[in-house]
Amino acid sequence: MGRTRPAQRGSAGHPRADLARGPGRLLPRAGHREPGRPAGHLPRPGRALRAAELRLGVLSDCTVELAETWPSLPLSRLVDAVVLSCETGRRKPDPELFHLIAQRLGVTPQECLYIGDGGGRELTGASACGMRAVMLRAGDWWDNDVHSREDDWPGPWISSLTETLDLVADGPAGR
Repeated sequence: MGRTRPAQRGSAGHPRADLARGPGRLLPRAGHREPGRPAGHLPRPGRALRAAELRLGVLSDCTVELAETWPSLPLSRLVDAVVLSCETGRRKPDPELFHLIAQRLGVTPQECLYIGDGGGRELTGASACGMRAVMLRAGDWWDNDVHSREDDWPGPWISSLTETLDLVADGPAGR
């Protein structure tokens, strides 16, 4: 069954101001790399969020290969906490995963901003645990077939991780 692209929504559909006033923690998608940058280059959004003294975490449904290579990935240097499904024996949207990443970050779920592509019903899971969930709908989003992705996510979304800076700019930003 094919997917149809929803109409693009602007700020009137999901005002960024509502997100900016909320608590700010970021859980970025593992493996994101800016186009045209060498593999060892640290992503600009991660560096900027790190400079803003935000704690960053990764929650991923993955195989053991990610767990084995994680320490050598440039992104790992920016991340304060990691929860990998292959190590916990659980998969999204299991609430325990969301509570565990918040615990490892030293915050409550209500203080977290969760950003993901919607795979594994993660946005619904994060929201159910009290996190503020935002879909990352990057340029190649429609080209990727992701397990149990929330194609019908009604909540806010961004098209690039660089937009996360706007989401936390006016809020308490988890300092």
